[in-house]
Amino acid sequence: KQWYQRRVRGVRFGCNKWDISLELLIIILISSPSLFCSFNFPNGSCLGKMSKLILLILLLGMAESLWRRKKIDTKTKETKTDTKTEKKPETTKYEVRIITENRTDEETTGPVTITLEGLGEKLNVTQVLDNPDGKFFKAGAEDTFEFISTTNIRRVSCVTLTVTSDDAWKVNTVIVGSDRQKQEVYLYNTADQWMSTDAEKGVRKLELCSQGLASYKVEVKTADEPDAGSGNIRAQITFSDGKLTSTSGILDDFTKGETKTIEIHNMQVYLFRGLQCVTISAGADDAWLIDRIKVERFGFGVIERFKKPPLESVNDKKDWLSSDKSKGKNKIEFCRPSKKVSE
Repeated sequence: KQWYQRRVRGVRFGCNKWDISLELLIIILISSPSLFCSFNFPNGSCLGKMSKLILLILLLGMAESLWRRKKIDTKTKETKTDTKTEKKPETTKYEVRIITENRTDEETTGPVTITLEGLGEKLNVTQVLDNPDGKFFKAGAEDTFEFISTTNIRRVSCVTLTVTSDDAWKVNTVIVGSDRQKQEVYLYNTADQWMSTDAEKGVRKLELCSQGLASYKVEVKTADEPDAGSGNIRAQITFSDGKLTSTSGILDDFTKGETKTIEIHNMQVYLFRGLQCVTISAGADDAWLIDRIKVERFGFGVIERFKKPPLESVNDKKDWLSSDKSKGKNKIEFCRPSKKVSE
């Protein structure tokens, strides 16, 4: 019974058949000496010879067990060493999309360096975005750059752009994503800032930061009247929930009688408070007549079912928008039905 229990335990803890065979042989010799003593042993008693044989078997078994365990330990150490040697550092693949403003004088032939900064952590990744022969950063173009880094900054909060050329350039939007980040981050040049190493043309470094997490789809219909459209209004949309505000990048190219759909991401006006008003402002002296606007929040996951109804408003007073006061108003506010279009 004891041998059987030890055998089961031995198999469970890794003993091999050699250990079990030794134990079985010893038990048989001790429990049945008459079987062993049936053989003739010269110069000594049967039991004395049997004791010496048992001791020899035990010593051989111990030696074999020690040798085998040493071999297993050596193999285990080698495996661990190989594992450590073969283990490669984790990497993160980043994708950066840069949208240049749409006028010809706003493009550049020089390279741009971008630094990505993580949200809530003092981690950053810097990458030079080469521009061979002026291939990238053309007016109105969206250029995509991919690079790999061993630093994972998780969600991007800000980017810093640096130029090394005096050729003036104006960025509209920077979009950053990675294989470790679920949602892309949109960063807008809300200040409408030029960049250049020449201080008279612009700034050498420009920091753009994400304003929040909310994303909106904006449908703007231009009035179907003479000269109502605009190709150079330099408009911006400011979102407000009554407490927080966020401003989009520069918007342009609105055609008479047509509805233009624009997606604007990472705004401060969150889902549960709800959007109350949007303000459209003009950055140029061109004139634009808006007929109506519709703004709808689009989100992610299960919380999307809590969103507010779309904001819909009509420009009843037919106010024109322009930075030139002789042509129209610099700003027009559109709010939910509880409020009227601003005077």
